Amino acid sequence: MNKCAVFHEAKSRWAYAADKDTLHIRLRTGRGDVRRVTLIATDPFNWFPDGKGGSEFDRENAIRQDMTPEYNDELFDYWFCSVKGYTSKRLRYTFILESSNEQLRFGSQGFDWAVEPDFKHFLNWFNFPFINEEDIYSPPKWAEETVWYQIFCDRFARAGGDETGKKSKLPAWGEKVEVLHRTLFGGNLKGVTEKLPYIAGLGLSGIYFTPIFESPSTHKYDTTDYFKIDPLFGTNEEFGELVKRAHDLGIRVMLDAVFNHCGFGHPFFQDAVKKGKKSKYFSYFHISKEPVLNFKPQSGNTLPQLTKEQMKDLPFLTFAYTPHMPKWNTADPGAREYLIKAARYWVEEYDIDGWRLDVSNEVSHDFWRELRKEVKSVKSDVFLLGENWDDSYPWLMGDQFDSTMDYNALSAINGYINGGLDAEGFAATLTRGVLVPYPKPLQRVLFSMLENHDTDRIMNICNGNAAAVKLGYLIQMTLSGSPSVYYGGEIGMSGLLHGGTNRSCMPWDENVPAERDFRPLIKKLTALRKKHPSFRSEDIAFLECSGGLLVYTKRSSGERLFVVINRNTSARTTILPDGSYTDLMTGKCVPGGKLKLSANEFALLLQ
Repeated sequence: MNKCAVFHEAKSRWAYAADKDTLHIRLRTGRGDVRRVTLIATDPFNWFPDGKGGSEFDRENAIRQDMTPEYNDELFDYWFCSVKGYTSKRLRYTFILESSNEQLRFGSQGFDWAVEPDFKHFLNWFNFPFINEEDIYSPPKWAEETVWYQIFCDRFARAGGDETGKKSKLPAWGEKVEVLHRTLFGGNLKGVTEKLPYIAGLGLSGIYFTPIFESPSTHKYDTTDYFKIDPLFGTNEEFGELVKRAHDLGIRVMLDAVFNHCGFGHPFFQDAVKKGKKSKYFSYFHISKEPVLNFKPQSGNTLPQLTKEQMKDLPFLTFAYTPHMPKWNTADPGAREYLIKAARYWVEEYDIDGWRLDVSNEVSHDFWRELRKEVKSVKSDVFLLGENWDDSYPWLMGDQFDSTMDYNALSAINGYINGGLDAEGFAATLTRGVLVPYPKPLQRVLFSMLENHDTDRIMNICNGNAAAVKLGYLIQMTLSGSPSVYYGGEIGMSGLLHGGTNRSCMPWDENVPAERDFRPLIKKLTALRKKHPSFRSEDIAFLECSGGLLVYTKRSSGERLFVVINRNTSARTTILPDGSYTDLMTGKCVPGGKLKLSANEFALLLQ
């Protein structure tokens, strides 16, 4: 037995309270190394009078439960069990591991050759001291059923069309310009409001806006006023009307909060620039010395092109080395109060449903804990989504965020559909990045995507292969989580992050080639996802991973969904378990046994 591969940690992602009565426990062992794992668990205080003036331990109420081999990757097997109904809510536990030639007990201090515990000494037992209900992770239930539509406001829709553009001296909608990422096209909130029926018609039930607050840029991640909608987009009142209209259609609204940094032109930072340490806002930022600037701004507070030496020697911290985005000092009481007040304001005054938190892993846990308490006190089911590109569990234990942007799932899906991963690699990547690191209740609300404003478009990632992109949407919509469609993705828009073509104007008046029109597929999948809980379930099992052939099942509420995908360039055959299935795309009955799929074909079968 490879003892180095065996791992568990109490009160963590490996042992957590799924609800007030249930513990989920996971164990890792070497791939193919262990054939059976048994969990032994008990309340360590189960000592009761023996009727002879002494006491004895109540062994009969100890739990002895086989663990299920749930997932594996290239190196490890992962075992799982759910422990229910222990009324004292206290649990000490240990594992018995059996391989082909040995049997060992594994506890908090390592391996024990005494396989059967004596129930007298609990030093080498893992401990879950007590299930405290207030510590249980509990994201908003509605997020599990939401499919988002991400909107980059300047490029989505312009109410009034080109006439509005001419009045504002803006280029024609979608006009080819030399510097796209710096050009404002004037997409606005009224334009979004006009398109709400279109969004609802696709079965999408949430809108995620990239920043819409006052800012000089196209992307608006350099905020200058956190309490004001950018005038090019409209007014606060127009935003309020949009939220009301969206809610009437059953669409939630989530805004983008940039609390890691602000814009160079923010009045607080400008006051610090002018007054130095005499400014009341000096401590709101990470400023190391005076003068605050080691360069001279151009007219209108625009920034010159800085040298490498100037960027490295900036007297203030920034997002990356970007001088037009000075970093907030969220430890400062004044800065903290200001930012949290802004977070509360849009929930209190405009009834927004969520905040996407930009660069969230660079802001202190302490700040996020306070922000969570404040906004949840206004609206208990507001959704807090962190922008973390890495393992985000430290932020997702119930005291900070409700979810994170799931770049691990993006890597797995996009790698598989573009040929970078075979089916086995997809399963292993998803297992390592999502299925094992994140508790099951959290997996139900992970924010999944194929593309967004910070990535190349999925059409480019798949080298223009529309059939592959369809498979991407199929996988995304059949995995647990809270999926997101990036505006224009539904009509196969292309574009690269470099140069900003991934943020091009939505081509409302253009005819969409049939092979790139994913709207019927998305509408069908969102309807199925809403109707069948198996689509949303985190209970997934991989039945076949062979080359480009991928077969997995999902279970929930008495139904079993089979997802069969052939990403190969030629036909492939798989064997379905005996029984009768309903093809959800055609409504036809399909028997068990051999199922042949053409290249890039898929089947959704319900049993």
